[in-house]
Amino acid sequence: MVSIELNDLDDVNKPFIPQEPLMEKYSVEFEGSTIYIDSLDWRKSTRLKIQIIVSLINFILFGLAEQSVGTLIPILQKQYHVNDMQTACIFLSSISGYILMGMLNGYTHDKVGLKGILMIGTAAMVLGYGTFSTAPPFFILVVFATCNGIGCGVLDAACNTWIGSLVDSNQILGLLHGCYGLGSMLSPSLISYLIEREVNPWKWNQYYLILCGLALSMFTTSFFAYKYETAAKYKYVTKLKMEKEVAEAAEAGLDADSDDTPGIQAPLSQVMKKPLVWVLSSILFIYVGAEVGFGAWLISFLTRINHLPFGQSSHIATTFWCGLMMGRTTLGFVTAHYFSTELSANFTYISLSVLGYTLFYIFSFTKFVPLIFIIVAFTGYVVGPIFQTTIVASIGILPSSFHTSGVGFICAIGGSGAAGIPFLVGVIAQSSKTGLRVYPLVILGLYVILWGLWMYIVRRFSGSYRKAQ
Repeated sequence: MVSIELNDLDDVNKPFIPQEPLMEKYSVEFEGSTIYIDSLDWRKSTRLKIQIIVSLINFILFGLAEQSVGTLIPILQKQYHVNDMQTACIFLSSISGYILMGMLNGYTHDKVGLKGILMIGTAAMVLGYGTFSTAPPFFILVVFATCNGIGCGVLDAACNTWIGSLVDSNQILGLLHGCYGLGSMLSPSLISYLIEREVNPWKWNQYYLILCGLALSMFTTSFFAYKYETAAKYKYVTKLKMEKEVAEAAEAGLDADSDDTPGIQAPLSQVMKKPLVWVLSSILFIYVGAEVGFGAWLISFLTRINHLPFGQSSHIATTFWCGLMMGRTTLGFVTAHYFSTELSANFTYISLSVLGYTLFYIFSFTKFVPLIFIIVAFTGYVVGPIFQTTIVASIGILPSSFHTSGVGFICAIGGSGAAGIPFLVGVIAQSSKTGLRVYPLVILGLYVILWGLWMYIVRRFSGSYRKAQ
């Protein structure tokens, strides 16, 4: 490893800096701290491979947790004697924590670095899931859902921003969100098995002991795996990236983005003034909200409207998340190798998603269960890669100074859809005895809006967009 004495990146008299300073291994003195730089190419770094694996496991936990409430809705309503709207408050409660941590993504990176952020997130999960495991009064359940939102918001914003800057970001983000899909896929069937098994059936709250234990282990693992991902390293790497971007623009005879100030990450106040950030945030809000809303209320819809057994309905929900996992895992490679840009890839995936939800709306009221399985699996598959493709496209569109705070804000607003849309479906379901019947049409309508918004992005940026590495 090369050792560099560097206190000020603007001082050209300092010793050697690699021509590709974020693609080689070296140490550097910066602002009184020793910074350990590793390659952004996983092929060249064992530590980076370990960090990616830890992130993948964190997203399995993310998926296991996020689908637990939707699966447990019938059981929670029976135990706590609450209606659909009251149950939906659990989703709504998690918005505050999710938005808070996503919007503070740039600030927390600056203060504690990636290691500190991941430890905060997993600690919040330990607190939230530990409380859920005690089967507390319903009010406490709703309040501590905020901790779950904090944990999921941290993982979402931090991991997406970090992995989005690595080599092979499409493929790795596909694996990352595939792991979310894996956790989401396992959750309904695992809960159904544990609760309905004939010998020693579990109570619903005991499932959260699994989540609490996994979160505690990830808290410890993150400390060691990301021990060099400090606040000082974040500042150093950010400065290098932005100076490189400005230098490349100058070499090409172009003006740097007016929002991009070398060495300075745009504050949240500046990020929120950029209309493009709000458009991208709206896209992820609709996407995440409709995806999670569909999965969260699918079991209730199938049991109450189609009158299918709880176990069979759980397996259909598992099929959706299985398809989503496969789509996120495999289609990231398709995006990287067979599409000219992430913009055209995402347009294709969104168009196919509209088709899938249309077919579900047409056939969801039938008793032909095998066809429902096929439609749900197909829909999950084409819905799967939209999130990571949007993140990669956002990093390609936004200036470097907006990457941390901007992508964090986009993830925060987008992630809040995972609470907002399921809450909306709950309100509609509570409106009348047949309110839940329109749930497939609500999801379909949201994806039509998503299609229109992405069409705007394609038309505006297709001429200047550069595909990710």
